[in-house]
Amino acid sequence: MRPSPRQNPSLTDSAQAADGNEQYQQLDTAAELEQEREQLKRAMESRPVIDMARGVLAAGYGCPPQEAWEILVTVSRQTDTQLRTVAEAVTQAATGTSMPEHLQEHLAAALSAWQARHEQGSADR
Repeated sequence: MRPSPRQNPSLTDSAQAADGNEQYQQLDTAAELEQEREQLKRAMESRPVIDMARGVLAAGYGCPPQEAWEILVTVSRQTDTQLRTVAEAVTQAATGTSMPEHLQEHLAAALSAWQARHEQGSADR
């Protein structure tokens, strides 16, 4: 006669291990969801200043919003600075606050590269 699952320690241990693994998976999923929620929250908080900076570049230099986005991203990557920080510097510069020199240099270079591409595209037409 076979022992019942309650009497069979190997079945009980396996069930407990499965329950433990499921609990760890649920904790991992909860942690991942919390991390994603925080990232989305930061993105929503950053979005207005980034959009304003895109508008500043579009109005000031006549570049389309998508290209203004690419300019901001280029400066962010080249300076290893968060995109939001670059955007804040651009919007503050539009109101008279001086931009940090390293950002100003990279922004000027990115704008020059954009203008050269824009002029080249106009010449090709």
